[in-house]
Amino acid sequence: SAWRIVEVDPTTTSFDVTISEAGYSTLYLGCDVTIPEGVVEAYTVTSLDNGEAILAAVEGAIPAKTAVILKKAEGQPAEATTYSFNYAESADAAGENMLLGSTIDTYVEGPAYILAMPEGKEVGLYTAALNKNATGGEGETHFKNNANKAYMPKVVANESAYFGFRLPGTTGIEN
Repeated sequence: SAWRIVEVDPTTTSFDVTISEAGYSTLYLGCDVTIPEGVVEAYTVTSLDNGEAILAAVEGAIPAKTAVILKKAEGQPAEATTYSFNYAESADAAGENMLLGSTIDTYVEGPAYILAMPEGKEVGLYTAALNKNATGGEGETHFKNNANKAYMPKVVANESAYFGFRLPGTTGIEN
């Protein structure tokens, strides 16, 4: 193997992310990036409640090594669209977050949840299919998390197989 080190101009460096027609994607990067204003929203998962992942908005920039769920903003095209996330000088800490991620393709020990939209269902966090035993033992115990993508570890054995999203804002109207 050979390594080549190239100086990068942070003022012109960006990372392109395609958000599918489902309107959501995940992101995990090793550097701070700005959120494209008015076209993409970014969220962390702060807790789980009654089959829903409670989302908290990340404003302005996504801190390095912070896993987020990306959502197309209102009025964006329905088809898959690519957005550029520019390098940021700094970003405020995102606070509590149940999401994790990896900057390279990684086999992660399951069980865990990944962003998905199975046919006929709504987008959400679904149980990841285990497809490899990364320790060489019996059975399938790991799933592949793609580079720069996020996932959520399963923390309680009897958790739901699916979590929908509860976005910040009004959740109910009373009187």
